[in-house]
Amino acid sequence: MTCIRTSITNDFERSAQQIADLYKQRWQIELFFKWIKQNLKIKRFLAKNPKAIRLQVITALIAYVLLHTLHRQRRIATPLKRVAALTTNYLFNLCDINQIIKPPDKPKHQKNQNQLNLNFPGH
Repeated sequence: MTCIRTSITNDFERSAQQIADLYKQRWQIELFFKWIKQNLKIKRFLAKNPKAIRLQVITALIAYVLLHTLHRQRRIATPLKRVAALTTNYLFNLCDINQIIKPPDKPKHQKNQNQLNLNFPGH
């Protein structure tokens, strides 16, 4: 019985472990780009040249790190994605971060004098 050596690569000088390690490294890059798409919310690139794209991604990363640091240091209960969305709404308004992230006040129900009130025992 002859054993046929098959390969998914044409690099026959590296060992199988080295090729597997290369694929693992490539997978880490794929995961990083997936994270960028999910978290940085870059809808479109403003220019087509590589330097401009790199600058836009780096700027988005810096903004994300700053928001993440703020979120962690202030121990904000609001999810980070919500803080990011609120920050974009208030980006050019000078206001305290606590005003931005606090939940809205619940409207107080005023009793209407003409409305019938039902009182249940035990409540």
